[in-house]
Amino acid sequence: MDPSESNQHRVLRALPESVVAHPESGVAPIETISDGPSGRPTALIVTGTPEEWQALAETEGRRRRATTDALTRLPMLTFCVARGVNGGALADVIEAFDVSAHVGPRPASSGLNIAGTEQQVEQWSRDFFEGFRRSPATAVAAAHLVRRPLKSAWEQIVNESTAYAMFQGSEPHRAWLRSRPAQSLDTDVSESPLKVTEHHSTVELNLNRPRRHNALNAAMRNELFSILEALRHRPDVEVGLRGNGPSFCSGGDLSEFGLTADLTAGHLIRVTRSLPFTVDQIGDRLTVGVHGACAGAGIELAAFADRIVASDDAHIWLPEASFGLIPGSGGTVSIPRRIGAHRFNELFVTGKHLDAATAALWGLVDEVVPRDSLEQRLRHIHRGGNGS
Repeated sequence: MDPSESNQHRVLRALPESVVAHPESGVAPIETISDGPSGRPTALIVTGTPEEWQALAETEGRRRRATTDALTRLPMLTFCVARGVNGGALADVIEAFDVSAHVGPRPASSGLNIAGTEQQVEQWSRDFFEGFRRSPATAVAAAHLVRRPLKSAWEQIVNESTAYAMFQGSEPHRAWLRSRPAQSLDTDVSESPLKVTEHHSTVELNLNRPRRHNALNAAMRNELFSILEALRHRPDVEVGLRGNGPSFCSGGDLSEFGLTADLTAGHLIRVTRSLPFTVDQIGDRLTVGVHGACAGAGIELAAFADRIVASDDAHIWLPEASFGLIPGSGGTVSIPRRIGAHRFNELFVTGKHLDAATAALWGLVDEVVPRDSLEQRLRHIHRGGNGS
């Protein structure tokens, strides 16, 4: 038997006699969503009555641990709709799913994506699976990367880069490259893509491609890496990061996507000069100010920082699934640290845009200020005014 099938059977035996609340097929026995071309299952959806979930809560701990262990080994995205769960009795099982919802009030000690009425949960599920069906392979791969995070951020970043290289060579990504409008490379080198200012014990970095919404191209990435790597060896220096122009950072520069012919070499470059790892190493003394568009690499790198201050016009999203890719700038490491794996999967799979207030509610940013107060607030923090 395929090991994945064995794990699936363990899950089904351990869970209650539940039904699938499939957005299109209505109520049916537990089943999976399968990928069309391969026929292999890509998602397992589990739900049940309040009595069935209560019965699971009352099972002995060893059986529940077997359930959670099997869930973490399934090579598909796992989704549950719980009902009538009170307190934290089933927190371990709910946390083991990649995505989870609860019909009723939000239970304590659970990392749910949503809790609400039947109608609210059904609509939320429809929206989630609409995103999932657009790119099931990337959704599954990203979910795997954020399950049971490794202790070492470096190992996680290397795993992400390896998976990213795999998707760069995939047919969905190649199809996106063929279908996008013609791109023009930015040949303007009259100004540095990064401005650096040092005041006493603070170094302020400003992304400086305002006409491109500070899209992260190779030149900016290389310069940012070199400066941050030098600052890594100056532990007495605080670091601030902002963006010039209408946006903080709109993500990777799409005009450079598809230019890497040798995907193995691209992976080796990413891990040899790893910007996410370097940002992580100085994260405890890094403050980032975000405004306008903050997408893809923009939020993935920022999320490593100890503090993110967002202006009230900031909007945050992960667009990579629409390109047939997964996050490639440390997002599977930095973002789950802040908002948990469940919220990360929701943000990535749906591609939803978070406004600044929602991002603060989730914990993705630490503070929201009016747009015209952002610079003043950042200066205040650098002077030692970290309080609210």
